Amino acid sequence: MPQETKLPLVIVHAFEMELREVREVSDLLDSFVTARDILFEAGGDPSEPLARRLKRFNLPFRSDLKAMEHLTIYHLDSAIRVLGLQKARLMAQHRQDPFYTTVDVEFKEPLPDELEKCLFKLVHHMKPDLIMKQLYNLIVEKVTENDPEFADVPLADFLFSHLQDEDVDDDEEQSLITRLDKRICVKHAVSCFHAIVQFSKKS
Repeated sequence: MPQETKLPLVIVHAFEMELREVREVSDLLDSFVTARDILFEAGGDPSEPLARRLKRFNLPFRSDLKAMEHLTIYHLDSAIRVLGLQKARLMAQHRQDPFYTTVDVEFKEPLPDELEKCLFKLVHHMKPDLIMKQLYNLIVEKVTENDPEFADVPLADFLFSHLQDEDVDDDEEQSLITRLDKRICVKHAVSCFHAIVQFSKKS
């Protein structure tokens, strides 16, 4: 697979506008993941349009999606991340657990009311979508790989480690580390994601 190319925001927003149901997102996400697995073994021209490659692999997708028009294999990993977050957000909006098969119960402790208020204060300083994205990436890339012994580690410390691993130097994304209350721990990660999704839905 080629090096990941970040998905332009216009395409991210197009996916959000065109795919409104969990099933639709899940079906396209499955096709993307299968394509990535095949490409990992078989290789391919990274500049090839992704829609053309999906057709060659006989993988289903909606041909009317404008979001697909400018996607190439270069964008595949980034598109999988974007659709994964979109699916998780839609599930959380319907009060379903998007992490029910991947995250241990030790990391799903309810967020106390006092800490939930602290979390919501972040929204006055940062965009909810940015907080949601960082929480989702942290959960799927860090929390799913760790033992329950890390449950009481401050979430901000885990986020700092994650952003270092991802080589993220964006000031706004880094500011989440300093603004996140140290009493919010890794065990609250999933509850934090659900809370931010519900807050964003109401706003």
